[in-house]
Amino acid sequence: MHFLVQTKPYPDEALESYLLRLARNNSYDGYSELADILWQWLAEQDHELEGALPLELNKVDVYHARQASSFRI
Repeated sequence: MHFLVQTKPYPDEALESYLLRLARNNSYDGYSELADILWQWLAEQDHELEGALPLELNKVDVYHARQASSFRI
């Protein structure tokens, strides 16, 4: 998947902040619209990763996913 605007994360930026900037810089209405498109792309590309990306920003928690989830992104 390629975005129109290649947004690079800041060295000290939280994942949630980066995802919001990525969505805004690529003219999505918000994270949920971006997440829906990414979810569909993951479903088409790799069925094992389908559902690995939360559709709600408040559920994006890398530390928790690393500790408790079977999904590893």
